[in-house]
Amino acid sequence: MRQSTITRSTAETQISVTINLDGTGVYDNQTGVGFFDHMLDQLARHSLIDMSIRATGDLHIDDHHTVEDTGIALGQALTQALGDKRGIMRYGSCLLPMDDALVRCALDLSARPFLIWNVDIPTQKIGTFDTELVREFFTAFATHGGITLHVDALHGINSHHNRRGPHSSPSHAPCAKRWRSIPANPATSPRPKGRCSAMLTAIIDYESGNLHSAHKAFERMAREVDAGEVVVTSDADVVARADRIVLPGDGAFPACHTALTGTGGLYEAMVEAVEIKGRPFLGICVGMQLMASWGREYQNTKGLDWVGGEVVEIKPKDQTLKVPHMGWNDLIITHPHAVLDGIASGDHTYFVHSYHFKVADTAHRLAHVDYGTDVTAVIGRDTMVGMQFHPEKSQGTGLRMIANFLKWAP
Repeated sequence: MRQSTITRSTAETQISVTINLDGTGVYDNQTGVGFFDHMLDQLARHSLIDMSIRATGDLHIDDHHTVEDTGIALGQALTQALGDKRGIMRYGSCLLPMDDALVRCALDLSARPFLIWNVDIPTQKIGTFDTELVREFFTAFATHGGITLHVDALHGINSHHNRRGPHSSPSHAPCAKRWRSIPANPATSPRPKGRCSAMLTAIIDYESGNLHSAHKAFERMAREVDAGEVVVTSDADVVARADRIVLPGDGAFPACHTALTGTGGLYEAMVEAVEIKGRPFLGICVGMQLMASWGREYQNTKGLDWVGGEVVEIKPKDQTLKVPHMGWNDLIITHPHAVLDGIASGDHTYFVHSYHFKVADTAHRLAHVDYGTDVTAVIGRDTMVGMQFHPEKSQGTGLRMIANFLKWAP
């Protein structure tokens, strides 16, 4: 995989950036500037680049140094991850509409940095964020990423849309992709109508994660084990009648909790399906963390309290280990479970997170990994199971667990 980690320390800021160009858009960005985090999340989500950024800076003065230095570090990380750029698509372009706004982006990974910026953001601030810093970010990113970048806002009157368009449009410009195609898999053809299985698995969409890869992985395994239909939905009625429920999640615990509980009856439908109807449930990444009693990220946030414990920051005893915990790690299985059928200690899965689940009862921790401390990897109780890693990114091991979940009849 094309990965890189860059750290940058100045008198004003301390920045750490980790990216994986061959990811699925998993992000965990914490700069202390809320609107800027939102911008970075969109960049990761739409580009399918896994991205984890930690930044502390002189925010008591303003956001300028933090935003600019993050752009510098992200550009450097991109350059490092691309390496010699062999086998990639060098050029890319995108025309992106967002309600009233229409943004055009064209770029060239030329190693000749240049920025053309024709974007008029009508207001000086969005919330407390200075809109002039959007250009400062892209100037730093293009310069240190070696990118010739043209961004033009063709239409738009809403400042939020005019700002968000420039951050989303480079993500959709199809450069840095490998030219070599992936052979089509006949198993991915649409499920024929009229099959006898009426099982329905609902992957909950509450705008807190990139769902494309998860959907494809669950669809593939559902076909292989004849587990019926898999849908991505934000419809509470669909969740209420689903036979199995999957809750993914990327980002921070409190933000995911707020998004889930604020989505038109979705939270209530999920709770009733799991607690009252006993539907099999799988939480993934922050979706697993939300099963805890409490989340301690940024603030104290009450979780679902389905598995006793709290979600706290990872603090490796080995100071050479970086946080976030990002990459492959070997599972250590401590309790058997149907979802772990065919999985053995030593099988590896893919992680990207900075906080982990400390269970109150170790009987509920089915597997963990070693990252300078024990880090919970799989939890389970009754009809509920959770995975801190991303099974959809964990190759054969992850796909086996997805299949096991789809066949599980607790």
